[in-house]
Amino acid sequence: MHQVIKGLRDSGMAVLLATHDMDQAQTLCSRVGFLRDGILSPEGNPTHLLNAIFGGQEEILLKLRGKAPPHISRIFTRLRFIGDDDSLERRRLIRLTPTEQSQLVRILQDERLGVREVRIRKPGLESLFLLLNEAEDSQ
Repeated sequence: MHQVIKGLRDSGMAVLLATHDMDQAQTLCSRVGFLRDGILSPEGNPTHLLNAIFGGQEEILLKLRGKAPPHISRIFTRLRFIGDDDSLERRRLIRLTPTEQSQLVRILQDERLGVREVRIRKPGLESLFLLLNEAEDSQ
């Protein structure tokens, strides 16, 4: 299916793809839009949108070994990590030097926090989707 869509796109044909798969949208689409309350916003080239919204920030993803007890959840909140208390994942947007990243990773790998995995990546459309939902939920 991806090859068919890419072939049509590359031949100059417009293809409208409605999907909840943000990786698929980021891979296949030259323009994306988020439909919220009947309004298409934001919309544009995926790379340009991500650069405009995240501006060089990186996303730190934590996978926990188990459900965090309340005192550990409060530590993550103080460190500005976002995640549902029932979830085994936490995330945070951040701009750090490589040295600062290493220091933070060492802190997060402290056994008492129960972090199984730490990943640092560039935010993608999934990150943008979650950010838009958080903004909507806080209104």
